[in-house]
Amino acid sequence: MFNIRNLRTMLAVPDPREEETPFGIQAIEQLRNRVAELEEQNANLRRLDDTIRKNARLFGILLERCLEGIGLLTADLIVLRLIHSTAGYEETDVSGQPFLAFIHPDDAGSFQRSFSQLLAAQAKSVSCEFRFRRKDGSWVWLACEMTDMLDDPDVQAILLNVRNITEGRAHAAAAQRLKAYSACSEYAMFSKDLNGVILDWNPGAQKVFGYSPVEIIGQNVQLLLRPNLLSKELSTREKILRGEQVPAFQTTRVTKDGRDVEISLKLAPVWDGYGTVTAITHLSRLIHCLTAPPD
Repeated sequence: MFNIRNLRTMLAVPDPREEETPFGIQAIEQLRNRVAELEEQNANLRRLDDTIRKNARLFGILLERCLEGIGLLTADLIVLRLIHSTAGYEETDVSGQPFLAFIHPDDAGSFQRSFSQLLAAQAKSVSCEFRFRRKDGSWVWLACEMTDMLDDPDVQAILLNVRNITEGRAHAAAAQRLKAYSACSEYAMFSKDLNGVILDWNPGAQKVFGYSPVEIIGQNVQLLLRPNLLSKELSTREKILRGEQVPAFQTTRVTKDGRDVEISLKLAPVWDGYGTVTAITHLSRLIHCLTAPPD
């Protein structure tokens, strides 16, 4: 088989008869130059092939670890290709299927309106949010950016780039509930830091326990406890800090005027932006008074 190395070996031992004429010498020199060019081109191709292989592997690794979803739709909302998904689907599961079949029925109308707006060229990209059915049947909230690339000869599709916002929406809903509870006098709500120091105090807490915000904020939660419940308070706090779930439970607390009251108590962690517990929220409801105020 012919290869450049064989040609280079042949040219290294020229025919003496060829070197007797200037033409022979010139021809050999031209061949040598050409061989050098081919060798350089071969080396460049090997480097290019190695770069393509490394980039393809890197792209695959990035997609495997990507938290986003990427897909292509036709103009009539048929899944053309699934490039990456965190919903559990393989490409063969969804290719050729109507995309609306995976969207929650309550969100299908708003998604179609956004899609129609995109096709009507009112915007090159359109964003929307909707619930999406995972392969296991559960629903997740997705934030989606749709980009019209139908005119791009290399794509010829609508590009969908989505991210899972389920946790964020749950946190927002929980924050709204806590905000409502904090203004409600029917629920006693306050939060404490990791040492048990009370950080805030809503009207319901003042109604149940008798302390005003000025009197209680900055005090330790032990002020509301009988000594026999202190160990349970500390062990429950440790469970929450370890990330364990603590179901709502009934317990007793002490009011400002010395009464024992029975409450239904729910404790919840407060996280910072890095997933670290920074405080604990108390949400309780008065069941009844166990003792009368002391004389």
